[in-house]
Amino acid sequence: TVLDVPRGSHRITISVIGAKAVLIRPFFSSPKQAAEPMVSITPIEAARSVTVSEGEKLIPYYSVLRGKPVKFRIVGPTRLELTTRLDFVATMRGVQAYRISVSKGGQRIRVAELKTTKATTAAYTDLKDRTASKTDRIVLPLGDGTHEIVVELLEPKTGSAEVHARIPQPSVGREE
Repeated sequence: TVLDVPRGSHRITISVIGAKAVLIRPFFSSPKQAAEPMVSITPIEAARSVTVSEGEKLIPYYSVLRGKPVKFRIVGPTRLELTTRLDFVATMRGVQAYRISVSKGGQRIRVAELKTTKATTAAYTDLKDRTASKTDRIVLPLGDGTHEIVVELLEPKTGSAEVHARIPQPSVGREE
């Protein structure tokens, strides 16, 4: 049974009829917050761009190749969300591991050790010899100022991954 309880302090009493005891597992959750509008970021440097078709949407991704990172310039403060996908080739099966490095100003700030499988609902429209993986997310808070963010593929040694960057939509004008 789900109880929709309004904001405030409440006392709830539960009684049992027809049994000596019952197991109760209460779950508490906050109301769903409205999704924050996000905007995509185009890199200042990338080896290539590819398009992922997922449902009715076409989403631009940028290739992270071994020795050819993707570079972004972001003005903070903001939160950077990187969505990554490993490129599967015909010989890859099952769960695959990959490592992504994120650097800021020449300093490595995050190494993500990720595992993924082939996506069932997403496909590359312009990479016919590759299959998209399911997505992984890396979220980074960025402080005031301009940030040069570099995304590199550390593993696998041969292969490629794709990255799509987003930030919360900046507000325009004065905030009251």
